[in-house]
Parts: sequence; structure tokens; C-alpha cells
Amino acid sequence: MDIKEYKRIYKQLNTYSDVKRITKNTKMDEEFLFVVYTQKHIRDVKRKYYVVGGKSKQLLREWKKGKTFTELAVRENFSPVMMAQILMKEMNIPRKERALIIRDHEACRDTCIRKEMHEVIGEDMVYSQLGSNLQRERGRQGEENIKIWLDARKMTYRTEEDLRGEFPKTVDFLLDKPFKVRYDTHPEEEREIHWIESKGSFGDTRQITRDYREQLSKYVEMWGPGMVVYWFDYLDGLEMFLEARDVKLVKRAFFYS
Repeated sequence: MDIKEYKRIYKQLNTYSDVKRITKNTKMDEEFLFVVYTQKHIRDVKRKYYVVGGKSKQLLREWKKGKTFTELAVRENFSPVMMAQILMKEMNIPRKERALIIRDHEACRDTCIRKEMHEVIGEDMVYSQLGSNLQRERGRQGEENIKIWLDARKMTYRTEEDLRGEFPKTVDFLLDKPFKVRYDTHPEEEREIHWIESKGSFGDTRQITRDYREQLSKYVEMWGPGMVVYWFDYLDGLEMFLEARDVKLVKRAFFYS
């Protein structure tokens, strides 16, 4: 994707309602927009978390005076679920109990908090259990697409589950025998691919740089050159960044061929 177009879209995605609005007005793919919005929202929440958390005592006082979790989150331009998390922590609710309440608010014994969590979860499409389920399903579907592609070519492999406990890092697919592809940066030569990683996200500069630093570089060190697919596209030019580091970056169409 062209970086100017991506920046234009990214700038407009500030709330979940923006996803619906842009989809309606432009006919752009709603799931793609939701993925980009999710990535932006998570970054914003991480950036603000300690600032908002530093106000936890003040926020709790306001909550006790009648402000809801959602109202406080909207005012702080923050995730309603994470606002609830911060306030429940300030109430000295144990971590395991907080996690259970977020997964299933009906499990909450406090009727006031239970009522508010019902509203919070309906307002937060990223940090709610529904949001987590959607992200998990995107990841599962991407891996299933690769599995179908490999099986159709009778290529054998070990999955992340097979590798767990054997290596410090576990890639989605470690191939028993490598296959060869041509790099865009060196079309005259073929290189072996030893592993494949699936990403149910959009590959912008920040995402790909982080993924390379935290995961892909480790896979190259352990197994040699590999391949990564970003199922919701990536910024033009980033394939050169990864190919120079022995990682072949491909679009989803590669696995539909």
C-alpha cells in the first residue's frame, strides 16, 4: 500500500465508529480498516497507560461520585476496558479476579461493577473479550491458509505447538525441507525458505520493525532465511528492508496461488 494513502486512512481512524463511517463512504474493506484501527488504538493505549494510571486515585474518587468507567474513558480518550482495569486495581481487586471479570462480567459479585462492565464491554471493540476473540480468529485463519497451501504441495512441517519447549522462540511453521523463492531485491537468484510466519495485521513501518526485532530476527538466527505474510497488506518498500535481513515478505495472494 502507498504510504500517503495509508497515512490518510490512519489519521481518520480514531474511534470504532470511524471504521463503519469510512466503510460506508468509500466501500473500503471493513476488516482491513478494523485491523488498522485496532493497531492504532493499542498503540495509543500503551502510550497513555501510565499517564492515566497515575491518575487512578483521582479517577476512583470521581467514579465513587457517579462518573462511570465509560464516561471517564471517553474523557481521557482511553480504552473503556483498560479504564475499568485501572480502577479495579485501585479498588484492590486481585489480578486474577480482574481478568475473570473482563472475560465474563457476569462472574463479578459486585452488582454496580457488573452493570458497568456490561456497558464497558459493549463500548470497547479492541480490549473486550469479543475483540480478543476476533484477533485470535484472524490469526487462526491466516495459519489455516498457510497449512492448506503447504499440504497441497505435500510439504511437511512442524507447527508452533510442535516446537513449544524445544526452542526459545516458536515460529508458526518450520519446514522439514526448504523451498526456494526469488527475492524482489535480487530477482536473478533464488533463496531457500526454512520457515513461515503468519501475521493477522497490517505491516506498517512500526509493526514490521518491531516484529523483526522481537521475532523474525531470532528465527533467522536459529533456522536461516524465512518468509512472513501480513494478511492485511503492508507498506510499499518494506519488502526491501526485510529481504536485506533474509526474510521474504509476501502478500496474501502468494498463498492463494
